[in-house]
Amino acid sequence: MVMRCDVAEFADMERTLDEIAANSHLVFIQKPPVLNSGDQCTVDVFGGYWRKPGSFEPLSIREPRNEHARRRRFESALRGHFAGNPNFTFLETEGEFVGPDGRIRWWDGKSKLHYIDDNHLSEAGVALFADRLDRALRSLLEPASR
Repeated sequence: MVMRCDVAEFADMERTLDEIAANSHLVFIQKPPVLNSGDQCTVDVFGGYWRKPGSFEPLSIREPRNEHARRRRFESALRGHFAGNPNFTFLETEGEFVGPDGRIRWWDGKSKLHYIDDNHLSEAGVALFADRLDRALRSLLEPASR
């Protein structure tokens, strides 16, 4: 089962996630940071910069504070609730998207955008952690195949 969890509070999803973890293994992929560009296609928002070589670097793309706080609050409640549960895996993705300066890495520095809008990843964005997700899923399936 794959689903997107975009709710304000963990309590809104607690029963559903408990049921999944009781009957299967719950793999939760950390929601990537939300861009402060609004819900528009990133090509439309940043398209003018493509024609100006080198002009991407000054852009300070950060997650809005309220979104960051909400995401952190949800993750903290989720991880606390499932702490020690062997049927729960949390796959962190923030390291792929947030630089040491707090700016979001919304593109690869060459030609590929990591987002298709302010909160959905492109194929290039998913590729940043796809190998780790594949390894995590394979490790969950290995004991079942023995």
